[in-house]
Amino acid sequence: MSVYDEEILIISDRAGDISPIQKFFEVKKYNFQVMLDVKEISRLPELETTSVCLLDLSMKTSSREPMHRWVYTHTEAEIIGLCERMLADYAKKEIKQGYLNDYLIINPQYDIGRLEFMLRRIEETKQIRLAVAALEKRVKHVEETLSTGERNPDQILMEVDVMREHIRMLSDHTQPIKPRTPRVLIATDNAVIKKHLLNTLQSGGYLITEVPTGEDAVNKARSEQPNLILLDVNTRGLNGFEAVSMLKKDRDTAKIPVMILSDAPTEEMVLKAKHARVEGFLTPPFHPAMLSERIQNIFFQQMSGAA
Repeated sequence: MSVYDEEILIISDRAGDISPIQKFFEVKKYNFQVMLDVKEISRLPELETTSVCLLDLSMKTSSREPMHRWVYTHTEAEIIGLCERMLADYAKKEIKQGYLNDYLIINPQYDIGRLEFMLRRIEETKQIRLAVAALEKRVKHVEETLSTGERNPDQILMEVDVMREHIRMLSDHTQPIKPRTPRVLIATDNAVIKKHLLNTLQSGGYLITEVPTGEDAVNKARSEQPNLILLDVNTRGLNGFEAVSMLKKDRDTAKIPVMILSDAPTEEMVLKAKHARVEGFLTPPFHPAMLSERIQNIFFQQMSGAA
């Protein structure tokens, strides 16, 4: 069974915020339902068959209990929390306590690539758990057979050892995987921009490569294949837009996301950035949390597309 066959339920009281998720699921042909303005969670028959529940973390049950905790307690559904940025810290705590599998920022925006990545990760983990359970059942059966003396004891013990090793290997895969670290290429000789970026990205643990010119950015992108390029519009030699043009024409670098940087953007620059098919336009000072979230969204989108 693939993630497209899983029954997905979206519960929220914000129709406008979740409409892009609905459109995405429709295009991808996911098996999903949407429940809006739910007042009594315990009366939802849909919860009996739901495999994955996307649930607004701001919603409460009639008893004022957090709705996602009620769902966790009363169903077998895997839960992805939907929340505003201001509730992100709360969502992370709920993940650590086991009530959520993951969370997604839906206001002001979220990333579809990250959502698809979450669903695939949930599906893979579920399949591994099922395999572990099947092996454990087999081990128990063999051990019971051993106790009756129906088969050669040495042969059975060897079979048990092999199956236990498979269980150990499968169980290792169900543990949280440390995420890969995004590689970011910064191309600028502007001291102000560089300072802001380094302060933000170094604290986030990103792998950073710095170059001063547009030509260097193109060459480094070819050799290092970064996850994201932050490119100053006023780089020496090739300017930012000329460098983007070369990157997009090169088969080896065409799919690397690029964000244009400028400490004094003009309307013309913004329009050029849009036409150049870049991921966005950034101006200092960069808000650390928002910049980090944008980078992570781009990174998750890449991982989802490659999966």
